[in-house]
Amino acid sequence: MGGTFNPVHNAHIMMARMALAEYDLERVVLIPTGQPPHKEGEQIASAEHRLAMLRYAVETEPGLCVSPMEINRRGTTYTVDTLYQLHARKPALYSFIIGADTLCDLPNWREIAKVCTLCDFIAFFRDGMNMEKTMEAKRYMEQTYGAKIHISTCKIPHVSSTEIRRRLLCGQPISQYVPKSVERYLLENEVYHAQ
Repeated sequence: MGGTFNPVHNAHIMMARMALAEYDLERVVLIPTGQPPHKEGEQIASAEHRLAMLRYAVETEPGLCVSPMEINRRGTTYTVDTLYQLHARKPALYSFIIGADTLCDLPNWREIAKVCTLCDFIAFFRDGMNMEKTMEAKRYMEQTYGAKIHISTCKIPHVSSTEIRRRLLCGQPISQYVPKSVERYLLENEVYHAQ
């Protein structure tokens, strides 16, 4: 499961947990992106902070772990490069966990045709999503790129990293949005206050 995790929140952990159970996965590896190509100009915490928060978030979650592989690569990171790296280490069937809204953006991913040969996708709907548009994107990806896309039966509550950052800056509580250990880390390190 890749992402900026800026910061990691309860919906991220819920998706990982549910994918693990629903699809009988061996484990779920959360991989924070180093330099995301699609988030230039946004307020992004340092890779070190995001990695630390992820580690705290999964420390009591069986079957979930964190890899710094994209952060260690330095520079702009793309999913296709991560998948090549994973397959070089261990040839296997990989599942990439995404929010269903990401299906609409998949055609814009670097080397998406190759990505679709290296993994399948597990997509989660969130409250308030346009299901019709998303299912249309799913059909397009399957017909155009031969993508294998599984839609989870579990719905995820809408949680926004942007809203969490805004609440932190305004001094509002965030305890309902992030794991306790992540909240503690954010407050103790003033992760978004100093930016």
